[in-house]
Amino acid sequence: MSQLTTPIPQAVMHIEQSDPSLPRWLIKPMVAFARVANPWLLRVAGHSGVPIAAVHHLGRRSGRRYANPVTAFPTSNGFVISLPYGSETDWCRNVLVSERASIRWQGVEYPVVRAEVLGRTEALPLFSPRLRAVVRLAKLRQFLRVHTRS
Repeated sequence: MSQLTTPIPQAVMHIEQSDPSLPRWLIKPMVAFARVANPWLLRVAGHSGVPIAAVHHLGRRSGRRYANPVTAFPTSNGFVISLPYGSETDWCRNVLVSERASIRWQGVEYPVVRAEVLGRTEALPLFSPRLRAVVRLAKLRQFLRVHTRS
């Protein structure tokens, strides 16, 4: 894992409550599946040619380093990451308050300088028209926008 050295000066949460896109009854089984699948996904996440990014962050209380595979979409100044489990996931909360986080996409590590939770209305303009249709079809409701430094 690369060094996590960029402070995040500000974390903003526009939406007060977590709003998972998945039905609540499905979240626990999906999280259990993710615990098994994530170590395998992290072997390739963030590498060139792979459509999955890796978010590297520090635990809020432990200070321990973590990495999570995510579905990220590049923007002009960072990335938009879908939050199908909502914004209350540990990794999302860690990125929001961490002083050090980064996202690895297509073989390049991008230090995160600011992160904020967005609802669908705020996030849709950041996507291409084709991806907007996918977001609507998948009924995704929350996103983490990370502003990065190249």
